Amino acid sequence: MQGLQPWLDAVKRAYKQAEMEHTFGVNPERWPEPIAQAVKMIVERVHDKLSVSDVAREVGLSRSHLSSLFKKTLGEGFVAYTYRTKLKAAQELLATTDTAVQDIADTLGMVDSKYFSKWFKRCTGQTPSEYRQQKRQPRSDKVTPESP
Repeated sequence: MQGLQPWLDAVKRAYKQAEMEHTFGVNPERWPEPIAQAVKMIVERVHDKLSVSDVAREVGLSRSHLSSLFKKTLGEGFVAYTYRTKLKAAQELLATTDTAVQDIADTLGMVDSKYFSKWFKRCTGQTPSEYRQQKRQPRSDKVTPESP
């Protein structure tokens, strides 16, 4: 049993990495190390309001170098990627939890729930409540076997 904990920790890390890759499209093995670190930081700290300068400092690059390398590597800017990541996290929370919209806004580091709702609707065309309701409704397009 003593050797079990390091193995469990390794499995948890691998699972977390696979979950990040699946949910956020993160595949850091193909990116330059500073970009992989930056993306990992954005995903893991989705609740923080991270600036390009903060992240650049933490990965050891200048703000402008991080910005240009980020865009070149991912095809979109730092801010766009950060907000897209927050949007995916919000969609996941709305679809899978009963967490209040205000609490989701707080979790994602948004100013308030009103701003969050306007931003969410601008991005998806639906309010957070509409999105949640749509994701929770049974889908009528599923094929069900006919009963004899």
